[in-house]
Amino acid sequence: ATADEILAQNPDLASEFPNGFTLSDLQQNNPAIVSEFLDVEALNGWALVGAANAGEAQAAADVELVASGVFKTTSEYKKLNVWNYGGKPTLKDDCPDGGSICRAQHRITSAFQIKNPKNYTVVQVQKVIPQTPVPGQAPPLPKVDPSQPVISVVLIRDIGNERVIPFLYFVISVSLFILSAWALHNRDKTLMKNKAMAEAASKES
Repeated sequence: ATADEILAQNPDLASEFPNGFTLSDLQQNNPAIVSEFLDVEALNGWALVGAANAGEAQAAADVELVASGVFKTTSEYKKLNVWNYGGKPTLKDDCPDGGSICRAQHRITSAFQIKNPKNYTVVQVQKVIPQTPVPGQAPPLPKVDPSQPVISVVLIRDIGNERVIPFLYFVISVSLFILSAWALHNRDKTLMKNKAMAEAASKES
């Protein structure tokens, strides 16, 4: 489904988004409407990211698009939708019903999950039609050029085993503490035994 198709069946959205909207915009304010048009099973694990949560990925895509020479400036294209796949399961993923027991289990499993799965984010952009601004007026709103293809920027976040070293440090520290406590305990037992033997010997003499 496209934004135009959703707008055609929900004309009331025109008043809420007078300048038009993308699927990510709609996901932020009206996720229920988006869910009616997107088949979760067909997405195969991909999730639409709301506009408020897409800023970091879009900023990274801006840098890459300009640095690679695909576009000269960020004003040459319009940001469309942002999709996400993978990464550590969120609280919403594990506990859609919001149960307290489920939330507790999620916190525990998340804390002890050492390896972080790769997270993929796709930022879609499309070239806009060049427009000449009129002096004294606000800059014209960007309009995508339907003859140009949609470009998808794939971002991969791979933290990997970043938590392994802190976890190993924790295990080593606990092991050293237990070993030290055990050694001190044995020392105290030996001292008490020797003291008792010395007292017994002094009484016999």
